[in-house]
Amino acid sequence: MIQEVLDFHYERMQNLKKYYPFFKIKDSSLTLYKEGKYADIDMGYVLMAVLRFFIEENNFNNMEVTYGKYAAFLYELLERDFQIPSSSEDTKELIGYIFDKIHNEGKPFYMDYYDPADRKKKVTRVKLINSQLNEGQVTYTLTSDAIEFYLDTKEIKDESKINIEQLLLEKMIRSNDFAAGIQVVRRINHEVTMLRLRKNEVIQVLSNDVFEGMSAYDSFVKTGMRWFDEEQKLFQKNTELIRKAVEKAELSSKDEGATDAYRRSLQEVHDLEKELLKAIGKHNELLTDCIDLQKKADEMLRTAKFNKLRATFDFRDYEGKIRAKQDTSMLKLIVEPLLLPNIRKTWNLSGIEDLITYPQNAEEQAEKVEETETTNYQYEDEEADKRIHRNFVSIARTLFDQLLVKERFDLRAFNRKLEIKYFDDIFRNSDYYSFFVHLCQKREYRLWEIEKEPDTFLEGIIADLLRLPENEKYRNLHFRINLSKDFSEDLIENIQGVSGEEKESFFTSNIEFCNCKTEGEQKGQKGVEHVHG
Repeated sequence: MIQEVLDFHYERMQNLKKYYPFFKIKDSSLTLYKEGKYADIDMGYVLMAVLRFFIEENNFNNMEVTYGKYAAFLYELLERDFQIPSSSEDTKELIGYIFDKIHNEGKPFYMDYYDPADRKKKVTRVKLINSQLNEGQVTYTLTSDAIEFYLDTKEIKDESKINIEQLLLEKMIRSNDFAAGIQVVRRINHEVTMLRLRKNEVIQVLSNDVFEGMSAYDSFVKTGMRWFDEEQKLFQKNTELIRKAVEKAELSSKDEGATDAYRRSLQEVHDLEKELLKAIGKHNELLTDCIDLQKKADEMLRTAKFNKLRATFDFRDYEGKIRAKQDTSMLKLIVEPLLLPNIRKTWNLSGIEDLITYPQNAEEQAEKVEETETTNYQYEDEEADKRIHRNFVSIARTLFDQLLVKERFDLRAFNRKLEIKYFDDIFRNSDYYSFFVHLCQKREYRLWEIEKEPDTFLEGIIADLLRLPENEKYRNLHFRINLSKDFSEDLIENIQGVSGEEKESFFTSNIEFCNCKTEGEQKGQKGVEHVHG
């Protein structure tokens, strides 16, 4: 029993990670957003609806989703199910806030777990939505983990989903329910598309880390490829049933007494036959892709093993490994080859005198073991997160220092302060503009509340900043952001860079910062009502 727990824990965690984003998003309810105005909205229901919408567009209609399409869908859902008016400006902000939670602002969800085999904590990553830039427009598609999670919430995992759908299709054909059978075949097409998507992800993992990729490949073979023979037999069986149904329907439709409903049924049979032939074609393409994947996996593994071989044996390097592991049994690999050629071993008696006269040290010297440094690999998005966190903290600290000494100032005055501190390089940094985009998501900030319950990505960084003892002076800040009604009336020109002899500029709308703390708030008393300045 214990061995089973150890051996299968990693596999179970990889299966569970698909469900982690759902509970993460569901826990981040809307009770703190807009002072609980939308607390009745169930984020779990909204997430499942959005995933179904993406599946419909990506897999059934073969179309990529833009933010505008997503927003139109969510406008209708919120108005129908939660009576939220679609014409409200707050609804527009709410839809963007929900998308940031589901999309996780472009970052994967991280799930920590303990690996008993290696006896250390590990982190696994999972994303729901991928984004890409196509012809100047950002489009979004679901990942295979998101599709598999949605299907697993309703269907059975231990059996092939294609087999289950084909058994259902056989039942539909025998009961002459051809319209429902068309929907079943479309689900089969969707499942085949999902398997091809997983195949592409396995190839991507193989190209980055061949040994981790082989683990993903073995998992794909167990869950995706093992059912091919049975699926092909079911395809042949259902194709034959449809062929007989077509022959029977064509003969009956020629009768003078055939009704319009029967002729419509004949058309449905033909449509079902076309959809099934399309599914068979996609299934054969998937089989070809999987055979190609197997060849690529074998070739990549063979190349990786060949690269691991060394032309010479480095005794010094091997000695270092023995010291690091503190395992003297590894000396066997060095000594055995030296003893093998001379099987009959002799002892020279003259060597006894050498043993007796051999000088010995007065005391034994301790062996010095050098510690080896372990390097942790960091992903590009993790390095970008650290850079963004560092730059946001620096700009936020400068903003809070200004609010402590001035009751009111605008972005133009704040830019002069930043330019003195960081020179004009600050305006060439994209994190500068990103900071104010995040900051303007809200109009008012009470930092003592943010420290307890951060609500946005920026507030999470500010909360970490406030927890440091040297930033105690910022915790009682309360300020408001005033935006211009007409964003084009007061623009600030920031030089972004130099291209040849022409300067490239960015224009930002001016905003105003107001320190609105009252005397009662400045005393730092918590739990009392605060009056806006």
